[in-house]
Amino acid sequence: MDRAKKRAIFQSIGVLAVIALVCGVLLGAVNALTWVDPRTEAYAKFAADTGFSFTVPEEDDTEGRETAFTATVSSSGGTRTVTAEIEYYGLSDDGTVHAFCVSGSGGYGGDVQMYVYIRGGMIYKIVAGENSETFMDSLAGSDTFYAQFLNVPVSELLDGSGTDYVSGATRSSNAVTAAVGAAAKYYELYLAEAANG
Repeated sequence: MDRAKKRAIFQSIGVLAVIALVCGVLLGAVNALTWVDPRTEAYAKFAADTGFSFTVPEEDDTEGRETAFTATVSSSGGTRTVTAEIEYYGLSDDGTVHAFCVSGSGGYGGDVQMYVYIRGGMIYKIVAGENSETFMDSLAGSDTFYAQFLNVPVSELLDGSGTDYVSGATRSSNAVTAAVGAAAKYYELYLAEAANG
């Protein structure tokens, strides 16, 4: 291969390397300018759902605590073990509302993200988060599914037993039940004693 061809090849490689470097720097800059901390988004959702203010703490509130929980749930299809994980936890600025972003496993479309709110030792609000679950509308359309968790002492929701399920959305029901149970377990393990005085 003559020198002119070698030089042309190396110049082409150099140009492509510079283009790749510039693109990488530009993408990094766009990411830095547009990136929002997921914990900050969760705290904004907590505030929007409850009307209470939540300040994002300097450190992770769940550091050093167990955040993954399993539950055995029963339905007409049999008994299944499902898991749920606390993604984010927050306490309202006035100290009255414990807020949880929880991901429950086992839905038809994957994990089901739920926002669970506890006040006075009872679940007082449940809101579906982002998920690809196709049956969440069935749960929201049910007059009784979410209502069975509300205003019930957290200690009665720890294992998911006695939960009614929505026909045709059993797996979604299981995932939501696991998420509610995980929030209840986390509250009982780490927060109830301090909340009760």
